[in-house]
Amino acid sequence: MTTINERLQIIIDKIFDRNKAKFAKAIGIAPTSVSNYLSEKRKSTPSADILEKEQNGTKAFKAENDK
Repeated sequence: MTTINERLQIIIDKIFDRNKAKFAKAIGIAPTSVSNYLSEKRKSTPSADILEKEQNGTKAFKAENDK
């Protein structure tokens, strides 16, 4: 079973071409926050509002780029 942090990494890799800054901008959070979620050292767990931003931001990003 994958963790939420691992799933975020998969989304960044597949949808945002491994670009954490592009992902952060798309969902409206600081790039350092994304790094904290993905860092082996910190491995913070994103809150529910961040997960909601991820879902909405990823959908919007895909809609814009699938044209």
